Amino acid sequence: MNSPAAVVKIGGSVIRSPEALKGVLARIISLSRKGYGVTVIPGGGEAAELVRKKQETLSLSDTAAHWMAVRAMDINGVLISDLNSGFTIAEDISSCRAALEEKKVPVFLSSSFLRQEGKLPESWDVTSDSISLFIASKLGVSRLVLVKDVEGVYPGDGAPEIIETLTPEDLREIRRKTSSGCVDRYFPSLASETGISTCIVSGYHPGRVEDAVTGRDFEGTLVRT
Repeated sequence: MNSPAAVVKIGGSVIRSPEALKGVLARIISLSRKGYGVTVIPGGGEAAELVRKKQETLSLSDTAAHWMAVRAMDINGVLISDLNSGFTIAEDISSCRAALEEKKVPVFLSSSFLRQEGKLPESWDVTSDSISLFIASKLGVSRLVLVKDVEGVYPGDGAPEIIETLTPEDLREIRRKTSSGCVDRYFPSLASETGISTCIVSGYHPGRVEDAVTGRDFEGTLVRT
């Protein structure tokens, strides 16, 4: 049995790059074979961006846009699960744990689970970042790894170097001051509530994903709770 070690959320910007995606997935499969229980949650990527555009042009409600974006995550989950036989689809906590017991890598499709269990705000304040953190809390893991197209969290727009370690409160303040802040608006509050530490790493350096999952020193940002 692979014991639950971490949830790894693969951002849509990384999924958009075949080379980066394959590199990250190869590391995850390798970790699974070494006995690390990794659950993958995909970002919404291009499909979620299309939802944003449709909301602007058609004046969709935040609720409708939220659930369409969650479905976009599911689409990318099906894509990932088809790329290697070591992946398998999971849609709830029990099927996720069953997959880990079989030494598979569950790719969590979250829409059905969130409909039944979720109590997250239904707006763009919540994206795959907070959804991954919420599911990580339900799985009982102590570590979330966010795989993105940036090196980590920067202290401000245009800053040359990332912050290596910060708290959810620090992240909230950075999120307030900068144009993006690397994570969604709800994430700092949920991080404080769950007590789960989060590693933010670049998907263009797959070795950093492995380092973060295994608890080694890694290049990126640690959000320490």
